[in-house]
Amino acid sequence: MPNDIFELAVNVSANDTLDFYLSCNPFHHFFTVFYIPIVIVVGLIGNALSCFVLLTTHLKMRSSSYYLAALSVSDFVFLLTLLAPYWSYNDIINIFNQEGFCQFFIYLGAVTSFISVWLIVAFTTERFIAVRYPLRRQYMCTVSRAQMIIAGITVAGLVSQVPMLWMAKVLIDNDDKPLCEMEPTINWLLANFLNWLDTILTFVIPLTSLLIMNSMIGKILFNSRRLAATDDERIKFHHASSQSSDSTRLSDFDSTASRKHVKFEDYPIRCNRHPRSSQNQSQQNINTMLFIISSVFIILNFPR
Repeated sequence: MPNDIFELAVNVSANDTLDFYLSCNPFHHFFTVFYIPIVIVVGLIGNALSCFVLLTTHLKMRSSSYYLAALSVSDFVFLLTLLAPYWSYNDIINIFNQEGFCQFFIYLGAVTSFISVWLIVAFTTERFIAVRYPLRRQYMCTVSRAQMIIAGITVAGLVSQVPMLWMAKVLIDNDDKPLCEMEPTINWLLANFLNWLDTILTFVIPLTSLLIMNSMIGKILFNSRRLAATDDERIKFHHASSQSSDSTRLSDFDSTASRKHVKFEDYPIRCNRHPRSSQNQSQQNINTMLFIISSVFIILNFPR
C-alpha cells in the first residue's frame, strides 16, 4: 500500500492532463485532494505517538517494541516524502520537481518502503520463533539482536535502492514545466531487470514468507487457546471437587476438634490455586497483536 500511494502522489504531481480527468471524476478528485493529506496527517501523528510510547515506557524492554518503533519511524519518514509531490501538485511549494530534490524524495520513499516491508517480516519471524520454540525465545529474541537486525535491514534498504538516484530525472513537459519522473531513455532491459528485482525483494519474498509464517502462527495460537480453555475447565472442575471434599473433611475435623478442644488456627488450611501466568498472557497478547499487524499488511498488499 505505501508504494501505491507514493506512485499515485508522483503521478499526480507529474501529469498535467490529470486536471481534466479529475474534473470528470469527483471520486478521484476527492482521493487526491483530500484523502492523501488525511492519511499523511493521521499517519504522522499515530506513528509519532507509537514510537514515543514504545521507547519511553516499560515496553522498551521487549525486542518486539524495537521492531515496531523502527516501523513507526520508517512509516513516518515515508509519509513525509508524500508531502513533496502533494505540495507540488497543489502549487503550494514546488520542491518535488527540482533537480536533486526529485531524486532525494523518490529514493527516500523507496528506501522506507523497503525497510517497512522487511521490518514486518523480521518481527513476524521473531514471533514465529517465540511461538514455535518458546524455550529458545529468551536467547534468540533479544533486544540486542533486534537492534542488529534493524540496522542490517536499514543498510540493505539504503544500498538496494541506490539505482533510484540515477533513474529519477527532472524532465521538461510540453508546457515547458519541470516534472520529476523516471528516466524514459534508460536501457529497457536494465529497467525491466531492476523492476523485477525490486518486485521480488519487496513483494514476492516478503509476502510469501508472511503467508507461511502467519499460517503457522495462527494455527499454533488457535491450538494454544483451545488447550488453555480446556485446562481452565479442568481446573474449575478439579477446584469444585476439591472444595466439596474439603467441606466434608472440615465437617469431620470440626466435630473431632470440638471434642478435643483444638483450635482451627492450629491447623492451617492449604489452598491449591492455579492462576494463569501473567507473563504467558502478556506474550499471548503480543503474539496476537503482531499477528494482526502482519495479516493486515498481507491483505493490503495482496494482488487485486
